Amino acid sequence: MPRSTPQDILAGQLDALLRTAYRLANNHEDAEELVQETCFRLLRKRQALAKHPNPRGYIFASLYNLAKDRGRRASSAPQIVSLPNLGEEYIPAGPVKVDLPDIVANSLDEEVEAALEEMGTEYRTALLLREVEGFSYAEIAEALGIPPGTVRSRLARARSFAAARLEEYARKRGYLGESNKDSADPPRRETS
Repeated sequence: MPRSTPQDILAGQLDALLRTAYRLANNHEDAEELVQETCFRLLRKRQALAKHPNPRGYIFASLYNLAKDRGRRASSAPQIVSLPNLGEEYIPAGPVKVDLPDIVANSLDEEVEAALEEMGTEYRTALLLREVEGFSYAEIAEALGIPPGTVRSRLARARSFAAARLEEYARKRGYLGESNKDSADPPRRETS
């Protein structure tokens, strides 16, 4: 079976890249720019992508690293925002919260979205790559450039945080029955 071209490999990952970029960038335009820049950089290094033993992990590692670099640069530079009702520009005192695009915002309830936003980026990214994109632990480790043990730790913490934060949400929607009220206690094995 012939090996796929770098363009084919990237094309097969575009939807997943865009979903992940939305979660990293928190807005539609920045997410599209992240994906575009990631694809541009990877196509410049098409030989490395074509020969890589795990191209999917390599692609997501590139996206994650680019997002981290942009985050570092953005946090050190002031943002100038135009206020239409005031007709002047100002530099906000803190980070500016931008709503996620409709496609992402409508895919999750507000409570789930809020819980994900409260989670640190490193935990949220690991959780989304595993649960939404279906990455293996090894693929996540490669994509994020961390050891597999760190992946397991981040996923355990992210899941614990999500479970604690979303317990009432899950109960209201019937995901948890009344028998799960004391879910902190592990199930006990019956002895006869």
